[in-house]
Amino acid sequence: MARKRAPKPVHAPEPPAEQTGITVPVETVVLVLTCLCYVACSAYLCTAIVRGDSPDEAAHLEYIHRLAADFHLIDFRGEPKGTETHQPPLYYALGALVALASGHSLLALRLLSTLCGLGSLWLTYRLAQAWLPGRGFGLHWACAVVVGFLPMNLYVCSAVNNDPLVNLLVAAGLLCLWRSRRGAGGARRALMCGGVAGLAMLTKSTALALVVCGAVLYVVEVLSVPRAERSFRRPAAFLAGFLAVWGWWGVRNTLLYGDPLAAAAFSSLAAGAPAQELGAPGAAYWLGMVAPFTWMTFWGAYDHLIHPDDFMPTWWYLLLAPVVAVAALGVVERFRRGLEREALPWVLALAAGLLVLLAGFVGFNLNVFQAQARYFFCFLPVLAIALCAGMVWCGRHVARAGVITLLVLLAYGSLEGVAWRMWFTGP
Repeated sequence: MARKRAPKPVHAPEPPAEQTGITVPVETVVLVLTCLCYVACSAYLCTAIVRGDSPDEAAHLEYIHRLAADFHLIDFRGEPKGTETHQPPLYYALGALVALASGHSLLALRLLSTLCGLGSLWLTYRLAQAWLPGRGFGLHWACAVVVGFLPMNLYVCSAVNNDPLVNLLVAAGLLCLWRSRRGAGGARRALMCGGVAGLAMLTKSTALALVVCGAVLYVVEVLSVPRAERSFRRPAAFLAGFLAVWGWWGVRNTLLYGDPLAAAAFSSLAAGAPAQELGAPGAAYWLGMVAPFTWMTFWGAYDHLIHPDDFMPTWWYLLLAPVVAVAALGVVERFRRGLEREALPWVLALAAGLLVLLAGFVGFNLNVFQAQARYFFCFLPVLAIALCAGMVWCGRHVARAGVITLLVLLAYGSLEGVAWRMWFTGP
């Protein structure tokens, strides 16, 4: 008989080799390097900008130091023109704590703005991911780069002022609102969104755009369901969260100045040339002065707009115009094709917020000439995402050419602004 073969021994599978390295996605590395580059540029500007040389920095510093002395709120009706004591107190209270902890260090106060700007860059990336799902990393990254390296925003985020903090809080509020869409989180999330909106309004009144945006979003959400299923719990929770944080300031302003925003009282203190002396409200004023100065100060102008070297070269502004025009055409084309049902409440809410900013800007410039586009910067993430997405909606090749052109121009503008500070020594 043939002998049976002995069965082969069965060996247990070898355990996988132990992994000692950590795989980091390329996107994460690029984003971290971008953030480090932003911090390096802003930190350098924090050391290079002459004290009080950035817009209204001297007035912001005075408010911080006065608040640090006794933490006593100021009635600004007796203050001189150009004061910042009419502003809500959150940024100045935080600045006073930083001043006391750092021995009133100017650098520490400016680095606070740098950190706020870094947060806005990161939140813009997250918003782009949320609003443009399915798109590649490059588009989301480009949106963040526009916010971080827009020359005027980089400059503002390297000086003492309340713009970087309000911009950060508005971006956080928009992301909070997005995460609460379609009832996610219920009334608790809506309450938190209202609280973030209240913090933003305690920083600067331009945050009213976020409040209106949230209110419109929640009301449209309620009206979009059948009448029998409607509940106003979430809009009420948003309003309650907002009033719980900001309400005391509105009551104080009403008792002191006659309205919650103290707008009428502030109009008598606004610094700048009276609009009527420059031709307001005629077309020459709006088209010949306000429009071009707003365009230049949105992209890259520095200081108080009084030095010829405050502005970038004319060709730089001209090259930006077709890029923005292409993006605008892409946005129009996207609307022409129609919007998804779930996108409509967001479009209405964001449009309402932008209209609030525009109305405030026009009203301000009817009183004094203050055509500085940084008053729109609290919605800069929205504008940056619309700009980059608009080029994508024009087609792949147009998007590549447009986004690359935009980023190259912003890189040149940022480097020019940083390099300019290497030799500029004063006003």
